[in-house]
Amino acid sequence: MNIILIGFSTTGKSSILKELRDKLSNDVQLIDSDSEISKDYDHHIYNLFIQNHNSNDPIHRNALLNTISSKEEMFIHSLKENKSPYIAALGPNIHIRSNWQQYFIFAKPYTIFLKANAESVFDGLKRREEQLAQELRKNPAFGNWNHGVIRQYNIETAKYELLSKEQSIDNIKKLIKVNEDYYSQIANITIEATKLFEWHSDYDSNEKKSLIEFMIKNAG
Repeated sequence: MNIILIGFSTTGKSSILKELRDKLSNDVQLIDSDSEISKDYDHHIYNLFIQNHNSNDPIHRNALLNTISSKEEMFIHSLKENKSPYIAALGPNIHIRSNWQQYFIFAKPYTIFLKANAESVFDGLKRREEQLAQELRKNPAFGNWNHGVIRQYNIETAKYELLSKEQSIDNIKKLIKVNEDYYSQIANITIEATKLFEWHSDYDSNEKKSLIEFMIKNAG
């Protein structure tokens, strides 16, 4: 069967794919939506955000979001047409695309929801930014992907500046609530994502091992 990983940003979907890379038959495709959507940008999602940044529209980011929407619609179409067995990790906010709803009805994949609380997502978003290359961190568009989440555009400094932890977590809670309402409807199983993070105090190696083994056994 085809397997889909869903969850908010930094819940470990892409990391799971990486762990599976050397453990699965070559017949099973491993598909990362971020990589596919940004294939014209060296498969680097942050290059897409940086290169489509419009300094005249740093807040609404209409051109950028339209580009992402267009790329995602193409990805959804390719996934529906895919005849090979696959495991795919999807980005957040799939509830806002009607074509995703159509995909789940059409493809009927086995869907695994990686669930995380707002504090863990906040830590993950900050860790992810800190690990990005310096050339990206110095770009004026740095952080535009987290605008309205853990960053806010400052007109005076012309930068996407970090919000307070309290405000960031409040923003994340609101976003997670909307996402999870949809995720819970389409998921076959739900797993606490923090149990899969080796850096997290909730890490459970047995839980992670069980998930990996289940996916290896049932993919295809």
